[in-house]
Amino acid sequence: WLLVLDEFRNALEPSSGEPGTPYKKLLRSIENHGHIPGRLLLLTDRSPHQGLWSERLVIKRVENLPVSDGVRFMTALLREQKREQEVPPDRLADVVNWVGGNPRALRSVVAALRYEALDELIGLQPEAWELREREISPELLHDLELHLLSRILASLEVSDQELLFNLTVFRKAFPTAAIRRFVSEEDFHAIRARLVDNFLLRHDRGWYSLEKVARAVGAGFLGRTSQKLRAAH
Repeated sequence: WLLVLDEFRNALEPSSGEPGTPYKKLLRSIENHGHIPGRLLLLTDRSPHQGLWSERLVIKRVENLPVSDGVRFMTALLREQKREQEVPPDRLADVVNWVGGNPRALRSVVAALRYEALDELIGLQPEAWELREREISPELLHDLELHLLSRILASLEVSDQELLFNLTVFRKAFPTAAIRRFVSEEDFHAIRARLVDNFLLRHDRGWYSLEKVARAVGAGFLGRTSQKLRAAH
């Protein structure tokens, strides 16, 4: 068997870096059934605190794309979006370095280029651009992604924004029928297409999920308005 817990950072306590009580019980239960062959895969962008609970963990860092692969990836995205003219070939490597080769951030850049020129996007966080030849910190990359996402969201229709925020109530992948609960049939295809084209909504064989940063922003907005949160649920 293989059990995958994605975004395991949400299970870690902010102060201690250790899993919360429910997750500790889960991990203990799995360990007590060690006679059954299998693996547990925990995916997180936050380094877990080392302790008794993690003694048997093997920690591996998943590296971002090297520059050459990042350039190919971004070139394909630009071609797919018909935006090749937005980034000159001699600046592609700089853009990849700017976001540390992170594929999700590269998708956000390409989506934002639909609304603003590259130099205007660079101006959102010039310090990150100046440091593009060095390794970008997770905090700086997250901040950059938030800036890019805010630009994308501001350029969308209000109906697109509302659907995105409402969909954050789904913690797991959801089917097409879930989206139809929030929008009329006549608006469904257009709104869905805009969210997918802007790399905010991922689509895989009839199942959907929000991009990580988009979900975090949407959940934060929804959580500040109790009435909207209740309505979405």
